[in-house]
Amino acid sequence: EVSRATAVFKQPQWRRFLAVSVASTPGNEPPPMLGSYSIEDGLLVFEPEFPFEPGLGYRAVLDPSVLDGMTTGRVHSLEFSIPKPDPGPPTVVTRVHPTGDTLPENLLKFYIHFSAPMSRGEVYERVHLLDGRGNEVDYPFLKLGEELWDHSGTRITLLIDPGRIKRGLKPREDVGPVLEAGGNYTLVIDREWLDADSRQLAETHRKSFKAAKADAVQPDPANWKLAVPAAGASDPLAVSFPEPLDHAMLERVLGVQDDRGRVVE
Repeated sequence: EVSRATAVFKQPQWRRFLAVSVASTPGNEPPPMLGSYSIEDGLLVFEPEFPFEPGLGYRAVLDPSVLDGMTTGRVHSLEFSIPKPDPGPPTVVTRVHPTGDTLPENLLKFYIHFSAPMSRGEVYERVHLLDGRGNEVDYPFLKLGEELWDHSGTRITLLIDPGRIKRGLKPREDVGPVLEAGGNYTLVIDREWLDADSRQLAETHRKSFKAAKADAVQPDPANWKLAVPAAGASDPLAVSFPEPLDHAMLERVLGVQDDRGRVVE
């Protein structure tokens, strides 16, 4: 009977018949979730347009009075939630690029890698640059409206303010350079930074380094050294550079082609 009665239901009628919403306090009920309804093997199935969020409470309300000829049916209500998966170990900073302990004073960026996705909007509060005396360097980073995360949310690009790198620009004249050759510095990543599951990092991460004179020499592939494997071998192709190169960019732009110009996957 329910199948016949609901065969001509439109979306608004379905939502009155079986309303699924986020659980809330009485008098503050949110609107029903969007989704599709079907009857399969005698069961009424609701599939939400967007997946249920683990850990969030939901309420399903079935009101039989919406059906023709059923004016005394009792309203049924069920509250439920999807269990959160095991969060696993706390998130940590796995590495910071450049990895060297001596970096040029005109360094433009850091890449910070995490073991799990991180929350957004906290980078400029949770990353600090200290000088050799332990004092925080004022305004070292270029603050952007949209943080530079990779698609996985596990790597962020942190730009040093370019206005304090190039000589003759007003920020450098007013405040001075961020890094000075001969100085010692520590990049500090706060433990209080929350990951995507709102958990703090396992520990504060520190990267100490010394600033060297500015590097103004462009990379020259003629100075790269190749260790080439023999044809038919499975040995790796090793490329050695005389200086550190941009880590993330290198992974994107360096590749291998065959003698016809086809990219080797």
